[in-house]
Amino acid sequence: CRSRKEAGVDPYELEVDDGRVITIMPPTTETMIEIGKTPVFEQEKLLKLLCGDAFDEIWKAISEEQGNVGAQVVTSVAKHFKMGTVGALGGFGASPR
Repeated sequence: CRSRKEAGVDPYELEVDDGRVITIMPPTTETMIEIGKTPVFEQEKLLKLLCGDAFDEIWKAISEEQGNVGAQVVTSVAKHFKMGTVGALGGFGASPR
């Protein structure tokens, strides 16, 4: 698929305090659509969707940090995957269900 080649991005790598690197793979189209439907206050769900299989490792690394650390990770991952801000995806602007 030509679009796959044109849209390609590398996995996101997050270095954590103990020197490990946690790799987050780019989200699928299905995941992108689900992110767009997720209200901002469901931050754990947004993080799970963005991190995929790496969520448990990421959660272990940031769950005890200040809240803005988690928000920064979400923003950084979204920007890396060329998704703009989560707000641009609908996440921050999505209405509660």
